Amino acid sequence: EPWFQPIVRLADNEVVGAEALLRWNHPERGTIGPADFLRIAEDSGSIEAIDWRMFELSCALVPHLGHGHGYLTINVNARHLKRADFDAQLLSLLHRTGLANARLMAEFTESALSDQPERVRATLDRLSSAGIGTALDDFGRGPSSLENLHRFPLRMLKLDRSFVAD
Repeated sequence: EPWFQPIVRLADNEVVGAEALLRWNHPERGTIGPADFLRIAEDSGSIEAIDWRMFELSCALVPHLGHGHGYLTINVNARHLKRADFDAQLLSLLHRTGLANARLMAEFTESALSDQPERVRATLDRLSSAGIGTALDDFGRGPSSLENLHRFPLRMLKLDRSFVAD
């Protein structure tokens, strides 16, 4: 299920959006974070189905969160970028849920961008042309390249927490 983390503008502390974070509401163990089950979902091949369910729930729920016209960010697994129709599927989902394209920001890790970079760039270009924002998540976690900031149509850069933890 999605848990929504507010995104706050520092200048005036206004909530301007929300990031949909994946949580598993287990009937016996309670709320479980992704660190405890995401690797299993990836290894079993069920991560894409879980993601699409998360995307749909999040896009349908965000208008009811009281954030006005704020935006929603979703974390997109690298596997989605290997599919030629990812952007078309995402646009179809937005149409079904009624969330405006301009209110969605899709977050990708740098490793997702490095596999088949030309195909990924084309997909991100199509998303951007449709009004969907793209973000680079966890920048600086591994071997990061400033070149990626120019190579891909990115609207947002999210630094890894190791840069700001202290």
